[in-house]
Amino acid sequence: MTRQRVLPQTVYLTALAKKSIVQAAESALPRETGGILLGYRLPSAVVVTKAHEVVDRDATPTSYTSDGSLIQAALDELSPGEPPKTGFVGPWHAHPADSPHSSIDMQALKRITRQYSEPIVSVVAVRTVDGYRLDAHVARKVRATRVRHLKAKIIEGFPRQLIEGEQPKAR
Repeated sequence: MTRQRVLPQTVYLTALAKKSIVQAAESALPRETGGILLGYRLPSAVVVTKAHEVVDRDATPTSYTSDGSLIQAALDELSPGEPPKTGFVGPWHAHPADSPHSSIDMQALKRITRQYSEPIVSVVAVRTVDGYRLDAHVARKVRATRVRHLKAKIIEGFPRQLIEGEQPKAR
């Protein structure tokens, strides 16, 4: 009998990460933009500490494609100054229109997730009349050909103990 691994249902996002995503999305209008999320994983949550833009010069108002070599270059550049447990936790991109993850976005998430043993987060910054709303999904490889995913709850900021890698205690 195989034990099913837990799929985190919560994404903690720092104010810095959200600010980076929203500023990049605003600057790219009317086109989509995107990039990488840095952070770390806990048993029941993924903590996103930073978001870094990776520009797609061919982006359109309805399309953003990430370039693997540009993503790797961004990771190489950012990694040395990060805390030891910090690393790539997933991609993000922005939709200039009020639409959450598309079927194409979900297929991309599944494709990325198949490359990792740990959960991967995908965040889409959705432009609304009131600014931006963040839509998150978390996925994990179950088998080589099967990926399990679910819509995740985003919590902006996080308790101090999460910075030290501990789960918050229930009150």
